Amino acid sequence: MKLYEFEAKGILREFGVAVPRSKLVSSVDEVFSVAKEFGSCVVKAQVLAGGRGKAGAVRSALTPEETVKIAEKLLKKEVLGEIVEKLLLEEKIDILNELYVAVTVDTFQRKPLILIGLKGGVDVEAFASEVFKLSLESWSENKHSSKKIEEFVETLFQKTLIDPRVAMEEFKKTLLSMWELALKYDCELVEINPLALSEKGLVALDAKILVDDNALFRQTKIRKQAQKRAREILEAEAEKAGFSFVLLQGDIGVIGNGAGLVMGTLDLVKDMGGNPACFVDIGGGASPDQVKKALEFVSRISGLKVILVNVFGGITRCDEIAEGIVEWLQELKSQEKPILPLVCRLTGTKEKEGQKILKKTGIEVETNTEKAVIKATKLSKKEM
Repeated sequence: MKLYEFEAKGILREFGVAVPRSKLVSSVDEVFSVAKEFGSCVVKAQVLAGGRGKAGAVRSALTPEETVKIAEKLLKKEVLGEIVEKLLLEEKIDILNELYVAVTVDTFQRKPLILIGLKGGVDVEAFASEVFKLSLESWSENKHSSKKIEEFVETLFQKTLIDPRVAMEEFKKTLLSMWELALKYDCELVEINPLALSEKGLVALDAKILVDDNALFRQTKIRKQAQKRAREILEAEAEKAGFSFVLLQGDIGVIGNGAGLVMGTLDLVKDMGGNPACFVDIGGGASPDQVKKALEFVSRISGLKVILVNVFGGITRCDEIAEGIVEWLQELKSQEKPILPLVCRLTGTKEKEGQKILKKTGIEVETNTEKAVIKATKLSKKEM
């Protein structure tokens, strides 16, 4: 799991690594007062994709007014395939030099690897020949590894490879903090690029942390962040796709047309002993494509056991709902993907036509909501 920059810097701060003063904002209204406090400001879009700087999503501003203009251009806009929901506003640091430091994994040796680059910044890859490496034996927390890291740093300073303006003890402390962080949080990568030398010492201007997904079961704090992020991403994608979505905690995905109908279905599912996994309102007049997208979307929910579609056709036509369901099923079969149990209740406009379409695929359509909910709840109780 990759952390956002503001999340990574929050953890670095916990371990005593210096980071710029900053403030996370999610609306333009919050920007002016923060920018006024910081003066010259760096505006940074919080996206997970790399290459933000080259994409124009990291920009400097000299005045609060300029900061607001940049924020208006970035917030809620798409950057590198992601919608920018948050900006990190940081005080501007006067940089004397930039370095690169990382704790990562040597995938060939399956061992921890320490990287120190003499240059950092946007085009760090171009200076690969100026990156020094230290391979460690294991991830076990012991004095031996820490001592090797200290000796590695001392050697680079003795050879005057590191800028002499950098305080060696401060550099050691930063690298050892990153090592401790990597151990505590089961990290595949802890990277600071650039680690800037300023008049006040070393400052992490940008940071990247990757946590091993296989270790999330014991990383409670990170797991909660992952769950919250999954919810935010799904809800934002649903809005973009044209339907309302709310992620819940259960295992029965509920799709309907109209907020009242969906909410009533959720209540009924709970009354029958089931646990709704989501609220999805495809709205009135949903097309087959919208239905297919909603099904694709809901099927991504972790731990889902059954999907319940409850449609009362008014403006919405039941035959078009059925066509969307069939398209979704056909795509799953063509890709040889597993198909979740599906329960449908269709009544109203073109209901007979819709029921006939679904019957050809082997799906028995219910005309009574209560019966459909009972059926879905029973399926959710079965061992999968």
